[in-house]
Order: sequence, then structure tokens, then C-alpha cells
Amino acid sequence: MKKFIFLLIIFIYSNSFSQWARVNAGLEGGIIFTVYAVPSSNTVFCGSNGNGVFKSTNAGDNWFPVNNGISNYGFYPVTFTSVTGGTVFMGANYSSINGGGMYRTTNGGTEWQKINTGLAGLSLSINMAITTNSNIIIATDSGIFRTTNNGDNWNNISGNMGSNTSVESIFFANDTLIAGTKAGLFFSTGSFSNWTSINTGLPAASAPYSINKFNNKIYLVYFGGGLYVSSNNGASWSSANYNLIGTQLNARCLYVFENNLYLSGNGGVYILGNNTWTNMNTGLPTDFPFFYWLTSVPGKLITCTYGKAMYVTTNSGASWNQKISGLTASALQANKIINVSSVLYSASGNGGIHRSTDGGANWFAVNNGINTSCNNIQSYENKIYASTRNGVYVTSNGGSNWTPLNNTVQPADSMTYAVYKEGNLILRCTYNGVLKSTDDGQSWVRTSLYAFQKQAVCITKTQGVVFVGTDANSPNFFKSTDDGNTWTSVAYYSFQIGVADIFVDGTSIYIGTGHGVHKTTNLGANWTPLLNGLGADPYVSSIIKIGTSMFCTQQFGGRGLYRTTNDGVLWEEVTGELPFFSDFRDVINVNEKVMIATGSGIFSRPESQLTNVQSNLSTMPDKFSLEQNYPNPFNPVTSIKFSVKQNLFVSLNVYDISGKLVSELVNGLKLTGEYNVSFNAASLPSGIYFYELKAGDFSETKKMILIK
Repeated sequence: MKKFIFLLIIFIYSNSFSQWARVNAGLEGGIIFTVYAVPSSNTVFCGSNGNGVFKSTNAGDNWFPVNNGISNYGFYPVTFTSVTGGTVFMGANYSSINGGGMYRTTNGGTEWQKINTGLAGLSLSINMAITTNSNIIIATDSGIFRTTNNGDNWNNISGNMGSNTSVESIFFANDTLIAGTKAGLFFSTGSFSNWTSINTGLPAASAPYSINKFNNKIYLVYFGGGLYVSSNNGASWSSANYNLIGTQLNARCLYVFENNLYLSGNGGVYILGNNTWTNMNTGLPTDFPFFYWLTSVPGKLITCTYGKAMYVTTNSGASWNQKISGLTASALQANKIINVSSVLYSASGNGGIHRSTDGGANWFAVNNGINTSCNNIQSYENKIYASTRNGVYVTSNGGSNWTPLNNTVQPADSMTYAVYKEGNLILRCTYNGVLKSTDDGQSWVRTSLYAFQKQAVCITKTQGVVFVGTDANSPNFFKSTDDGNTWTSVAYYSFQIGVADIFVDGTSIYIGTGHGVHKTTNLGANWTPLLNGLGADPYVSSIIKIGTSMFCTQQFGGRGLYRTTNDGVLWEEVTGELPFFSDFRDVINVNEKVMIATGSGIFSRPESQLTNVQSNLSTMPDKFSLEQNYPNPFNPVTSIKFSVKQNLFVSLNVYDISGKLVSELVNGLKLTGEYNVSFNAASLPSGIYFYELKAGDFSETKKMILIK
């Protein structure tokens, strides 16, 4: 019998999510796919990429999540509609078996109920939903469906259009239902079962994203294909691009507000007047993220964006204000956090430098002079140094202004990961190794620790010795006793693994590597691996000490936060239910709270509330067991639980249907307890896979089905 092995990315769940606080105000923008205002109210719903549904009860000023009853797998909301009485309907993309389909709430989003009778089993994407009288009508990739009983069941009304026609948009005008499909534009009246093509003057084989009626004319927009107008109820169409050109035609939504027609898309927001589109972009981001959708409450027009969250205007678009309070659709990719005299600074890969003066509750961009992604931020001698893709920058006024320190640096050496400063000496870790300056950064020379793609990423000095870690093949840890003039390799492990962080505690030096944590007490002459309890194949990106506890973040191979109270003899996973797809990059102590920088933003939690979530030793299992993954089928994430009844070497392995080994991820000592791991199969094709648990003489294999 063949052994079947699964590629696994470890992530441990707990029920303690509420104890972690997001501290991302000012950091978060968010990919918001849709926004919908309940008619004649200040209640607004929006759908995000990755964090589900959010609600505002004050016209978009503040938001809070409302996801009870909604699947977390392969799910993002794309449309809302409502009926009299307060029932709200939400359509979600991805197949109905993986969280997509239709949902309904009768209590304002407190709880959602899946309502897929008639839709279940279809590989459909919900593209749009509208309300007409007692009907809810939805446009999907598998045709048009209608419910007349509040969503209890759905019926396909595509009729002669074809039951598998992909429908992008629908619009109800008087008694006529208009459908924009990949086979053209159609209309139907009465029972909505007989459809008539209305495509004269329209481009072939393209579906309009949005349809609306304004001044007795019907307008529609094709993404990238421009706008069209009909003054004869669709009998013929003509161009309505007027003055729009190029990327301005990458439009998404047509919306009528206060007797004006608005357009949103790649060029921002436009208003139509006298056959001219006028941009209404004052206050909107100048880099123009994609503006998906428009909605309104009395006196306010609201738009949502791909990456910049929500914007609101109270003067018909003359100016806009960003509204992100409470939104967690996405955050800046936080790489590093430092605390300088009770002021926090964060470095991010997609937003530069941010500063917080209230313990992380609110953040403000301080990028004057930088305007690039930042890998690291450090403080020396009352100055702050930023290591970026474009070199090193320094500020002496808390980030109000940044000055480049890049004279004489070759373009190939611009990518910088860390610096060390002492007096006029600065050592600089770059993609190609270490540079040195003896004049406070005014000029630079390459040191002997320099080679193509050497990737020096961390540096520190202790006991008169400078240490540098690299993310390249061995040798990858070096020391210098003459301030960087000459370097000596310090062997610490037989594997060719990179060094990501260096932490000094007295005479002890700890390094975070591509194979866990290692320790030396004699300046690198001898090393002790500290791996017990860390995730499989652990990539440790940062190490700190808080009181008597030591913490490390694991970026790959079991991503999360780990703690030891016995100097690394045994680590315990204390992550809790933080964002699944986050890379855990840095950890610091702020006012007796553990604060972590992740690929999904910054999170904080009192150190006293951290509990061991890697294994449950209070309920000691009396047998080995492997449970069925959930959900199954899945796309692309699923969870697996297993139990270990005694301390043993454990492997959780994977093969595809042909028996080909995919990977080996869980491969090491596991203590008695219950474990929960998660698998992300985003890089794998659809199909059947088998996962196997082996511990001593115990072996068990189960089947998974990946559907994309």
C-alpha cells in the first residue's frame, strides 16, 4: 500500500480570538468588493476580501464585523439586497459547497442563514442580486435565479436564454428585467421566462458590469469596453464614453444619486452632465485604486475600493473623506515594530513607516521623503533608521522628515534589511552583503562580507563582536572583531539554512533561523538547538524576552507565536485564532502586552492572557487518532485534527492520487496531546489527496477532495 502525504501549513486554532485586539486603525485599507445601504436608513453593509461582512449603523462612519453563520472558506461577499421588513440577502462568490451562494439575515446581520435550496451543488458565482416586488432575483455564472418565498428555494428563470448562461448584471426597469450576459444583453417581462436579445450597437461576447436608468435612458458599462446608452428601451445602443479614454473606461458601477448619474471605476468617480463625464476625485487617493461600487444613504454617497476601504461624500462628490474605522478587510504588511520613548513605529512592505503615540490604537503615516516599502526600522542615538527597498533613510524628528543616506551606494546594493550604528560607524545589511560607512552614512564601501545575493538581513553587536546573519546558503552566520573590516564564518548547524534574527540576553546569543532557534553562550564556538515544540520545519523570524518568558514568531512551517518559560527547552504555541494567512514577522512588548507584526496587520494581547493552544494536556488522549478533515471537499483551506497518546516522533505526510510524494511537513517529536493543523492547497490542482499520520506503530490514512 502506497503512503500518501499531504503538503501542510501548520496553524493552531483556539477559542481565544476575542482576546487578541487588532491595533490597525490608520493601517488598514481593505479590498471591499461591494457596499449596500438599506433603503431609507443609515444602515450599510459591505463585503470584504478575506474577512466577510461588515456593518455600519451610522452611514459608514464606523464598521463592525457580522459574520455569524458564514463559512470562512473560499468566501467573499459580492452583492446585497433587502426587502420590506428588514430581511437582508447576501450573495457570495465561490462554489456553494465551499461557502458561496446565498445567505439571509432577519436580525440585521447578527446571524446569517445559508439559503441555497435550488442552488446547492452548482459551481456558481453570485454576481448581483436585486429586489422586485416580492421577488429576489440573482445573477450567477449558471444563469438567473428567482425566489418568491423569501429565499426558501430558488428557481432558474433563464428560459430560452440558456440555463447555464453566465450573467454578470441585472436591472429592473418598470416591468422589464434586463440581463447582461456573456452572450449579450437580454430583456424579459411578465414571468421572466422568455428572453429577447437587445444587442444592436453593442459589442459581441462581452457582459456589462452595471446597468441603470437615468433621464428615461438606459446606460450600461463594460469593464474596459466603455459605456453605452439607449433612448429607445434597448432597441439600439450608442457610445456614452464621451470624454473618457484609456484606463478611465475600466469602470464598474453606474449609480443614480440626487438626480445625477455617477460612474465608478479605475479612474475614480465621475458625474455625467451635458454629455461629459467630470471627475469628482477631490479627497480620493491619487494612486486611484479600483473603485468597485456605489451606494447611498440620505445625504451621503458612499464608494468602496480595492485597497483603500471606504469613502463618503456629503456634497454630491465635490470632496470625499475616507472611512475605515472598524474595517479589517486587509492591513499593511507589518514587518517590524519598535518602541522609542513610548512612541511606536512600524515598518511595512506596502505602506512605508507609520507612527503611533497611543500604544498602537491609532497609526499615522510618516513617509515624507521615503515613499517606498520598508523592511526594517531601528533606533540609534536618538535617531530612527529605516531600511528600505531603495536604501537607508534617517529621521531626527520622529519621522516628520526623512533624509537618505545613499551617496556612493550602487543601485545593486539599494535593497537594505538592517543597520548597526555606533558613533560615525554604520554597517548596512543589503541584498548583496554588508556595506560600511565611517562618516555617519555620507559615503559607503563594500566590506569583505559581500557577494552577489548574499542577503545580509540582521546585525547586532555584543561583547565587542559584530554578528551578521544572512538568508543565503551556508556559510550564513558571520562575526567581526574589527567593526566590519574582516569577517569570520561562525558555523552553527549542519543544514544550509538562513539566519533571520539575532537576540542577545546577557552572554547568551539566540538566533532565529530557517530551522528554529539556536543558542550559544561562547560567542558562537558551540551551539545548542532549541527546537522542541516549534512547528514543523520552523522559520523563526524574531525573538524577544518578556520577564522570564521568551517569545519567537514563526513565519513559515507552522506560522504563529511561540513561548518558552525554560530557556527554549520546550516551546508552546500561543497564537490563538489570528488571521490564517498571516506571516508572523515580529514581536515586541508594549505596556505588558505582546504586540505582533504580521502580514495582516498588527495585533496586541496582554501577556497574562496567553495560553498554550498547541496541545491540550488537560485532556490527555488515551489513543492515537486521525480525524477527517473539515471542510471536505474544500477550497483551498481545510483543517485536520489528530491526537498523540505519548511523546513520540510523529509525521503527517502527503501523496497525490498517483502516489507521488508532495511534501513532508510534520516530522518530529510531539508531546502527548491533541493537535489541530490546517492545510492551504492554493498551489495544488483540484483532485483527490490522501493524508497519513504515523506515530510509532500507529498509522492511519484518510482521503481529502480539493475542488477549485
